[in-house]
Amino acid sequence: MQRMKARTALMIVVILGVALELVVSGISATAEAWDASSYWSVGYPVAVILCGALGYSSPTHWQNHGPLLLGAQWLTMALGKAPGPHMIVGLAFAAALSVPCVVAGWVGAHTARHFTTTDDGEASPPPSP
Repeated sequence: MQRMKARTALMIVVILGVALELVVSGISATAEAWDASSYWSVGYPVAVILCGALGYSSPTHWQNHGPLLLGAQWLTMALGKAPGPHMIVGLAFAAALSVPCVVAGWVGAHTARHFTTTDDGEASPPPSP
């Protein structure tokens, strides 16, 4: 099975984080995506699933997908607002939200390692982090 290059996966994650913030806050007309109910019912679950899928397709950097996605979302939100003390709270919130994404990335990477075989039918060794 062809694996996605790590750089490509990381660029996809950053783009998804920016898009998540812009699309959800734009559709719901809220200042921040996580203020909208659609973020919690659709946006965030999709982000977690995508981190799992990217963990499967790029298992060497699964631990970076969640923090980068939520970090890109936070940065997009922060650039659109006046700086203030609320930005630190938002960063801490984004860090907490990245934990389920990291877990999903681990599950995806673990699944990829478990089901990937070499050409001779042997299980491939897990890639190094």
